[in-house]
Amino acid sequence: MFDSLFYLSGDSYPQRHHVEQALFSRLASLSSEQIGQSDLLRLAGADDFTTDIPQRLDMLDRVLPAGERARRTLLIGRSSGARVASLFAMRRQVAAVVCLGYPFREPDRLLEPERFIHLARIQTPTLIVQGVADPFGGIGLTEAYALSSSVTLGFFDVLHDFDLPPRGWDAVAGRILAFCGDIAAHRPAHQDPFDEDFYLRTHPGVAEAVTNGGFLSGEDHYRKHGAEERRTFRLKPRSIGG
Repeated sequence: MFDSLFYLSGDSYPQRHHVEQALFSRLASLSSEQIGQSDLLRLAGADDFTTDIPQRLDMLDRVLPAGERARRTLLIGRSSGARVASLFAMRRQVAAVVCLGYPFREPDRLLEPERFIHLARIQTPTLIVQGVADPFGGIGLTEAYALSSSVTLGFFDVLHDFDLPPRGWDAVAGRILAFCGDIAAHRPAHQDPFDEDFYLRTHPGVAEAVTNGGFLSGEDHYRKHGAEERRTFRLKPRSIGG
């Protein structure tokens, strides 16, 4: 499906290595080559891991194959690695980006638009998988951040560190595989279920219109009018068991 799969760690590297291992063992069918964070450092000739985002972007730029091969490369990043992956996709064309635990904000700090503003413009197919209660951006992020139509969201009952049992990783990997299958088939990526109850509770006028037969459902209203009106909405999280 892809020539290469690059995994980019968060700032806690080399801790959380289990995330890379869990993904590589379950996503082997996606690419003929898997390049982890330590491989990337070696290929770039870097002595140490850096948390500096521009330096990490330059490092990836040196290592990622040029031309058509880059356009057949999948980037997967967790936390700050997700920032690097998505920002890189604004610099050079890649096949797709997958973000785990995207750090939209630092908890208990003012918003930093440079963390997320590019996600409103990104054109590369991008899957963002978040924990429902992730303090860096949870289930309510659809209410707070403008996202490009190229971005697909997926929510699971996980924390930012993605410490999951095997069946949890099976579920997350299954979501990634489904997204990549949609990309390969050139069809729109499947979005998580619309939270009908939340939408109708939040917009009582819409609920009344649905009751009176003006719309089939809250989701019907959102697709016809709500999105253009920038009404708040939420998606339903998926079970960690599948």
